Amino acid sequence: MPPRDVADFLDGTYDEETLRGKADCPNCGVHALVISSTSEGRTLISCFSDENCSQQDVLSALSSQDFDLSLLEPPTQQGQQTIFVKIDHTLMNSRSWRRTSPAARAAYLELKKRYNGSNNGQIQMSVRELACALSVAKNTAHKYLRELENNELIAANFRGYFDRTKPQATLWRLTEL
Repeated sequence: MPPRDVADFLDGTYDEETLRGKADCPNCGVHALVISSTSEGRTLISCFSDENCSQQDVLSALSSQDFDLSLLEPPTQQGQQTIFVKIDHTLMNSRSWRRTSPAARAAYLELKKRYNGSNNGQIQMSVRELACALSVAKNTAHKYLRELENNELIAANFRGYFDRTKPQATLWRLTEL
C-alpha cells in the first residue's frame, strides 16, 4: 500500500533509503510529489496533495513540463564513490573464461565483488549466499562454483561446512590475482 503522506516514509513503513526526493507536483503545483524506489529498483512517483492527482496525471504533466530528472536517478551519498568490479582483458581473452558459461561468469563477478584488494584467499562465499545473489537454487549455485573451479578461475583455500552452532562458508581465492 502506498504511503498517504510524506511522514509515512519516516514512521517505519518506508525507510529513508527508498525516498529519493520531494518536488512540486507538475499537475497541481503543491510541494507534495515524492519520488521513491522499490527494492526491485523501480521508480515510484506519487503526489500526496489534497488534489488527489492520479499517477497518470502526474506522469503526463511530467512529460509536458520541465522537471528535474536527476530526482529520478538512483541516489548517491555525498562524497561516496561508485565501486566497480575490474575484469582484465587478459582474463576475458583466456581460454578458461571463454569456456565458462555466462551464468558461472555471473557467479565469478559475485565473488570478485567481495574482493577488497587484500583478501584474496579469504573471500567468504557460501553456496546459499551465491544462490541468493543470483536468484537460483542452491544446487545450481554449487554447479557454477564447481565450473569455476574446474576452469581454474577460483580455488578453495578452506572448504566450508555446515554446523548448527557455527556454520563456516568456503574461503575462495581468485586465481587471476
